[in-house]
Amino acid sequence: LDHRAAEILAKTAPFWVNYFDRFTYAKPANVLEPPFAREGGWGFASGGHFNLADDEALIVTLDPQGAGYLGFQLADPWGVAPEYADRNGSLNQSQAKPNADGTYTYVISAKDPGVYNWLDPSGLDAGLFTVRWQAVPASAKADQAVREVRVVKLSALKGALPRGTVFVTAEDRKAQLEERARSYARRLE
Repeated sequence: LDHRAAEILAKTAPFWVNYFDRFTYAKPANVLEPPFAREGGWGFASGGHFNLADDEALIVTLDPQGAGYLGFQLADPWGVAPEYADRNGSLNQSQAKPNADGTYTYVISAKDPGVYNWLDPSGLDAGLFTVRWQAVPASAKADQAVREVRVVKLSALKGALPRGTVFVTAEDRKAQLEERARSYARRLE
């Protein structure tokens, strides 16, 4: 069994390193292009990589385009998802709070900025992100799915976010993460 696992790893690791080099890291950091349609009716997908200073945040606003599922996930620079049961390294639309217009604004920063839709990179200042829109209606427009992507200083974050953005206290964040852990545990029952 260990021999077979080593064979699989020897084949898959070079594939993913090449993929990230050719399709992710060849593009500028902190950019999210309009998504591409995924074959087989899987909806849309897009991704990129972030690279932020300690005093910076990446703001990303997405339009769900009527998708049945919208998910935003972070990973380390090699594509490994951070611990996700107890941290917000990913959020789907049932875990995130929408803006008044139905879009979703996310914030990526190494330090918790107190924004409900904070994507926690587990202390990393650089890594990968992937966004998926699944079960999209025929009327969905991929070129309108990404509304805004920009880097701001943490000191200017509050003023850069949409009116009505939900902010949290330390107690609120703890409750949010406890609910996330309970939800994850339910899936394993």
